[in-house]
Amino acid sequence: MNSATLPSRRLPTEQRDLLRMLGYAYLQNGQPERALPLFRLLHLLDPQDRHAAESLACTWLRLREAAEALPILDQLVREERPTALTWLLRGQALTLLGRMPEAARSMRLFVTMRREMEKGRAS
Repeated sequence: MNSATLPSRRLPTEQRDLLRMLGYAYLQNGQPERALPLFRLLHLLDPQDRHAAESLACTWLRLREAAEALPILDQLVREERPTALTWLLRGQALTLLGRMPEAARSMRLFVTMRREMEKGRAS
């Protein structure tokens, strides 16, 4: 399905939230194959939605398809929008792909960001 075949690239917030919650429920219940089309659709409808991108990447990782997850995460890094979760997921993807030096760097960035978040909460 490409964007030209979609009737609208905009879904009402309530519908997007419903798709997101259903996808998370599938992931939490060990059914990433059922979550995948939901997160693919959300990412297709709004490629700038960081949460949709991270959810899609997480789903690919649950399916052990790191090669599918990594380009999504790399795009977030290129766009200078990585979060601690982005670095964690990227580290996991790189580990699955056997790219250990890069995985270690991503995991260090994850730990650094988490520490900064904790410091911000403590003050």
